[in-house]
Amino acid sequence: MDQPRTGTADTTAPGRSGGLEPLQPDAPDVWHRVHPLTPFVRSWLLLVALVWGIGHTFVEDIVSALIKGEPISVDVGGAVQVVGAGLFIALLCGVLGLLIGLGLLSWWFTRYQITREHVRFRTGWLFRTQRQARLDRVQGIDIERKFLPRILGLAALKFDVADGGSSVLELSYLGRDHARRLREQLLVAAHEAADDAPAASRGDRKGVVEGKAVG
Repeated sequence: MDQPRTGTADTTAPGRSGGLEPLQPDAPDVWHRVHPLTPFVRSWLLLVALVWGIGHTFVEDIVSALIKGEPISVDVGGAVQVVGAGLFIALLCGVLGLLIGLGLLSWWFTRYQITREHVRFRTGWLFRTQRQARLDRVQGIDIERKFLPRILGLAALKFDVADGGSSVLELSYLGRDHARRLREQLLVAAHEAADDAPAASRGDRKGVVEGKAVG
């Protein structure tokens, strides 16, 4: 089996020495939560589209009234006038509050766990999904930082797993420094797991497993 390689964000693989703190495996009942901004980063386009779809007419009416010096008249689909402006704003705030609440609920049930053999990632509160990657099958770990996560100081870890097929494990999102440090520790752990794993146990077993359950 090929040795784990480094990701695209850092071309130097960490050695087994050099002062790097060794990875401490989690106990079976210990899970870690991702960064609290994770659900909002994933759904930011939906939030922008929703706010724009509901509020653009309201904003246009206010701007037009201010420019022309006319009384403010709010028209959302021809159904809301001045007397309904307060109700409209309350409705918009309620929708945003609901989305924020659902985002926090999603964050609460999004967790990861690192053992001596696996990296596990669990999501979902109604329909629960758990994915895992075997450390001895990990060939590379990339740090992915898209535009919005980069602005917020976040990063995702993407695991390149032998025989993982299209089911790639992605651990997102973590703080930038935490992601870099965890990547280095995991690469060292993956090297050690690959060296210690008996050749017979590698066989044709898949490196990434995905399961779903209703919880």
